[in-house]
This record gives sequence, structure tokens and C-alpha cells, in this order.
Amino acid sequence: MASIRVKWKKGNPYYYVVTSKRTGPNKQPREVILEYIGSEEKMKEIALKDYENRQNSSQNDSITQSQSVTFKSYEHGSVFAVMRMAERLGIETILEKNFTQRTIKGLSRARLLLFQILQRAINPGSMSDFAQWSRRTSLPYYYEFKPEDLSAQALWESMDGISQEELDQAQADLVGQLKKLFPEELIELHLDYTNYYTFIDTRNNRCTLCHRGHNKQKRDDLRQFSLAMLTSSVLQVPLSWHLYNGNVNDKVEFADFVAHIRTSLPLIHDKADDITITFDGGSNSEENFKNLPFHIICAHTLTGYRDLYDVGLEKYKKIVIESNDEDEEQVRQAYRIDNFEFSGITGTGILTFSQKLYDGQAAQMDRDITKFQKEFKELQERLENPSSKLYSSLKKAESEYQHKKEDIEKYNSDVRKHNEDIKNGLKKGRKRKEKAVPEWKSADTMLDIVKKNCSFGPSSYLSEFIEIQVKEKGTGFSASYHIDNQEKEAYKSKYYGKKLTCTDHKDWNTERILSVYAKQECVENLLRTSKNTDHFSIRPQFHWTDDKIRVHVFLCLCSITIVEALRKTVYEKGINLSKPALLEQLALVRDGWIYLSDKKANRTLERIDDEDLEHLWNTIQGIPKSPPT
Repeated sequence: MASIRVKWKKGNPYYYVVTSKRTGPNKQPREVILEYIGSEEKMKEIALKDYENRQNSSQNDSITQSQSVTFKSYEHGSVFAVMRMAERLGIETILEKNFTQRTIKGLSRARLLLFQILQRAINPGSMSDFAQWSRRTSLPYYYEFKPEDLSAQALWESMDGISQEELDQAQADLVGQLKKLFPEELIELHLDYTNYYTFIDTRNNRCTLCHRGHNKQKRDDLRQFSLAMLTSSVLQVPLSWHLYNGNVNDKVEFADFVAHIRTSLPLIHDKADDITITFDGGSNSEENFKNLPFHIICAHTLTGYRDLYDVGLEKYKKIVIESNDEDEEQVRQAYRIDNFEFSGITGTGILTFSQKLYDGQAAQMDRDITKFQKEFKELQERLENPSSKLYSSLKKAESEYQHKKEDIEKYNSDVRKHNEDIKNGLKKGRKRKEKAVPEWKSADTMLDIVKKNCSFGPSSYLSEFIEIQVKEKGTGFSASYHIDNQEKEAYKSKYYGKKLTCTDHKDWNTERILSVYAKQECVENLLRTSKNTDHFSIRPQFHWTDDKIRVHVFLCLCSITIVEALRKTVYEKGINLSKPALLEQLALVRDGWIYLSDKKANRTLERIDDEDLEHLWNTIQGIPKSPPT
């Protein structure tokens, strides 16, 4: 059944005719726009025409309309659901317990921080957007506040004076509540890192956290802060996290993060030495792996172990792994190495071959070859132009050769005079050897210049199977290349599709090690979620000091935690939706006021016609308010 929906853009309402349809690979119900109506004025015009038509059609009808009925609706479903799960987790109580209590605009600090958590989950925006956003929702009705009373300054003040130690304790209490609600055994954890660029001015000295560094979103020109996060595949929430400077690499941060989580690991599981943490290879070093309080599984570079590339695939064994990702390849070929030495640890090494990885690397090789061929064609055209920079580079190289030759000849002349004086008894000492005068080969020099100009340096792997030739042609040169397809296939067969995974577990079988490592995608998805611009987004952040940025990140991660707890709760009831899809479905549930007259109105929920949405809504309403004991 179609219905009319309003969407707000830059503070103005726009109306659409929408319906609910099952779309996408999982056939999940989603809202689909059938027709765009337009602005509020257009909506009024259509309503007036409809009213006139009904009036004309009812002239011969004996029934007359005795009173005018109007309806004002608010976004309700997503707000109510996140609010209910926040109550279930005791978020407000945790905030009151760990942060110094304050009252701002008649509301507690904890309540104002909770409002910001709800906003980050449902519609991330600046503090100045909060009043306008909350006015369109049922939040003011249920928490009994006036949106216009909550200025950006009031919300800003609620974040003042919160230390990192207080945030850590609040995070620990939140994990404790999660474990009561979901008594999962959290012994297999996953660690990863990311960064968030900011627009903080270079001359802002109040912020010591943000620095320029390698940015994962290609914004190396901006200052950034970084985040290390620990999660589990069975409870995909931020179990522990640590903010660090944007110019610190993963290897340095790993040691700091280990120090950070030493106290929090026993809160996640009773025995920290039963925990296994999985991470990528950027953290590996002998220094980092000394005296770890947990077990590890990590990727490892094959540099230093190049002999493993020579292990033929006939020695690999096929195994089946477990993974949370439906698209993940379940069958792997693996070659196990017991008593494997890596980064100061004697453990287990597993060399794996993945056809998916092989295909990806082969596709990249094809792109590199195509790029080389394009560059080489341009170089061939430039070689036909005597005034091109290639010939300028050749003249410069020849000039350098002449200077070098003159220096060698002068040196040799001095050596001959020195040796002659010794022979004639005019000097004492040993005779010296003359230096060989190199021969100038213009074609070889031009070959080096051509290679440098087409990304074909000595370290390029393309040189393994592509041969470039440069020959003199008249007063200039010509260049050609040859691809040895047999050598190319041999290179792919030897190096592609192979990955080394290492662990200090010696007693685990190969299937278990690789299955745990394959679930590393859970933390990657979680970090990706933290950059979702529609929900949860840490960016953009409108804070310029270290303390405010830390509190801001805490609030954003709390929003992810609440919605993940919500998703897991409805999943246990047979409803399988991602966190963003869950919020978008719930946003279709609206409530509001039916104005029967100027003095009479009733609060009511908009009728839900979709069976799946109704089932979801009934499930949400069944979530208890009180935290588990």
C-alpha cells in the first residue's frame, strides 16, 4: 500500500509517494519512491484540489462532514528502538556513574550525552542541527523537553571535563552490561586500525592528537587522528578502543594498545591467557611480541621466507574453513609448517593459496601491463621528437659521463706519474692501479632513461617477463618491448594467490587457525560502519581539542554498540537485518497527533501495513526497559 512520506532537506519539507518492496540480494523490505510530489506548497495545492473534488462529488450525498481532522506525524520507530535498547543497557546510568554530574538547561549531563548518542545513531549531524532534527522526531515527547531550549552550546558544555580514565571506565561498564545481556564466550578477538581526517587548522596548537599521516581515505593533506579497535565476531561491538596520534604507524601503536588493554582483557574474559587476538601483519615485530598476555594469529609478510614460494601446490591440502562472510571463500588450500620461527616466536606457519586472491592479483597485473603499454607508446612518440626531454636527459647524462671520464683520466695521469717516480727511485711506496675508463654507450643510457619514464625501474616486477630494447635510428632512437608470456605465467604461478598466516598456537589444527583468522572481516566491517555517513559516522567531527574528540568518538561508538545490541536482539527473533537497514526500516514507523478540533487531539501510531515491518515493530516493543541483573 502506498503512503506519503516527508523528507527534510536543508530545513525544508519535500513530499514523496512511497511503498514498501522487497529488493536487493536478500529480498529485504525497503522503502521505494513511487512519485515525487514536491514542496509543502505543492502538497497544499494537491490537497486543496482533492478537497474540492470530494466536495463536488458529495453534493448529492446526504452525509456531510461535521468536523475537520488533521494529522501531524513524527519519526518514531528508530528513535524509540534505539532509546529502548539504551534503557536496556543502562546507558544513562553508566554515564551518571562515571562522569561528574552536572545540570544544564534543567537536564542532566548524562541525559544530554544520551541525546547525542541517539542523534549519532540515527542522523549524524552537528550540535547545532540537534534541535531541528529532534523537533521532527518523537524524542521531545518521550523525554519531555523543548528542542529550542537545547542549543549547541548546551550540548557542547555537556562534554566538558571528561577524562580518558572516565571514558575507559564507562566503556568497561558498558561491556559488562553487554555480557549480561549476551553471555557469549569472548575468547577470539580481532584488532584493526583506521584513521579519520579532520579540517583542523595547521596552526591550531590546542590539538595534539591530530597530525598529517598516511590516510586510508587518501586525504594525506589533512590532519587526522587514528583509532585502534578490538571486537569479536560473536558480539560485533567495540569491546576496547584507543585513540592515538594520526602520524603513528600500526607497529608503534600495537605496543601502546597492548599496554592499554592489559587491564580490560580480564573484564572481557576471566582468563586473559585464554584469549586469542587476530590482526594483520603491520604490527609484527620481535619487540612487540615479547611477553604478550594473550595468544596471537596474524598475517606475515613472505619477505625473508621467499623459499616458501617454491612449495608446489601439489603439497597443499584442501581444508574447509568457517567464516561470517557469505562471500568468503570457504575452501582453502593450505601448507602447514610446524615449529615455524617468526618475529621471535616459535609457533605455526600456514601458507595458503586462494583462487580469489590469485584472480585479484592477476587482474592488477593486467592493469599494470596496460598502464605500461600506454606509457611506452607515448615514449615511442617522444623518441621521434629530437627536442623532447628524453634527449635532454641523454645530453645531461653524456655531460656527466664526460666530467666523470675527465676525472678518471686526470686520476690515471697522476697514477702514471706516481708509478714512474717510484720506478726511478724518486718516491717510496706502492704502485697504484689505474681506473678503467667506461665506454659511452648512448643506446644503453637511453634504455635506462626510457625505463625510468615508464615506471619500469629495477625493482619493478614487470622486468621479470618484459624486455625493453632501444636501438639507434638515424640521429635518434627507437624503442620496442617484448612480453614473455611463458615467464609471465610462471611468475603468477609462483607468487600469486599465496599468503602466510602465523600463530603461537601449536596445538590448534589448521582449520581452526584459518577459520579464526577469516573472521577478521568483522572488525573491518565495524570500522567501515564508523564511517557510514547516514548513521553512526565519526566524521565529520566538529571538535578541535583532544578531550572533545575523545568524548565525541566515545559517543559515536556507544551508538554503534546500542544498535548492534538491537540488531542482535531482533536477529535472535528471526529478523536478519544489517544495522543501517534496521534503522531505515524502523524509520518508516511514525506516530503523531490527530487534531480533531482546536481543543482536542489524540496521540496515535500510524497504521503499519507491511507484515514484516509489523513483526519487527512488535519485537522492538517487546524489549524490556530495565537492564539485566
